[in-house]
Amino acid sequence: MIRVDKRGIKTIHALLAKINMANDKDYKMSLVKQYTNDRETSTTGLSINEAGLLIHDLQKMVGMTPDQIKADQKRKLILHWAHEMMWETSPPAL
Repeated sequence: MIRVDKRGIKTIHALLAKINMANDKDYKMSLVKQYTNDRETSTTGLSINEAGLLIHDLQKMVGMTPDQIKADQKRKLILHWAHEMMWETSPPAL
């Protein structure tokens, strides 16, 4: 069984955050147990197939397509690097 990679885990956690469940450990544990037939309690224990099913179902709950998820991730990365370069979005104070 091939385990899910870090990107898959990040996607799951990002989707959980969009439904305000990222900090609910019991909810995450029950989700993982549901998708692994009670074999695992952590997202790191998911197989690639199990993670794919979970991501697909979470995307339906959030109402986002895979393309929208990728665009959102890229947008956040751009904002991160803009912040690192100390760019500002507000006009300078006079």
